[in-house]
Amino acid sequence: MMTHPFKLVAVLCLALPFSFGSPAVADTDDGKTSKGDQAPAELSVAPLDHIDYPLDRPPWIEDTGDYLDASEGKDVLIAVTSGPAPSPEIAVEIMHVMARGAVENYVDRLGQNYSEPIDTDAITIDMDWVRNELIGRQYDGTVTSGELVQYESACLLRIDASHRQTLDRLVQNQRLMHRMAAVGVVSVLCLLGLLGGSIFFGWASSRQNTNRAATPNPLV
Repeated sequence: MMTHPFKLVAVLCLALPFSFGSPAVADTDDGKTSKGDQAPAELSVAPLDHIDYPLDRPPWIEDTGDYLDASEGKDVLIAVTSGPAPSPEIAVEIMHVMARGAVENYVDRLGQNYSEPIDTDAITIDMDWVRNELIGRQYDGTVTSGELVQYESACLLRIDASHRQTLDRLVQNQRLMHRMAAVGVVSVLCLLGLLGGSIFFGWASSRQNTNRAATPNPLV
């Protein structure tokens, strides 16, 4: 039986898309898919919140000060860092502000040693004194945040016995001012009470005299 030439061409046309239209996935010998079907590789760029520190960064920056060392006669060591900053000047400025804040926190800790509450927030710490007397070590370097290079400034505060006496004297002065203010308030209240009493008794006495003058004497 002869096959019609038009039917033969139609069969070939139907078969071609199945053999060439879609690529076949080739399996490797170990049963895994080919290289083209593998998941894309992860990017090697670090995330923006990841910070890389240099190898020469001193280890004392990660140390934390223990305020209880003061009672044992040891120097109090407090490490302060600015964190990543856009310029070296801003990093140093932030570090100085953080250093004074650390000293203010230490003064607040000293104020808690007294039985009565002391307003240690009213105590002013001189920035030059912190910079010249308390900063024992200082480090300035760079850090990498993602692909951005930023700057860091850190210092190590050393508070010895003489520094503690100076800070404790500030707390005692604030304590004395608080007591004087309390005594002043009591004195003012007492003075107001005396003035009010004298005015009342003066008014009562004058009223009594007026009543006596208005009352006729029956003996006259």
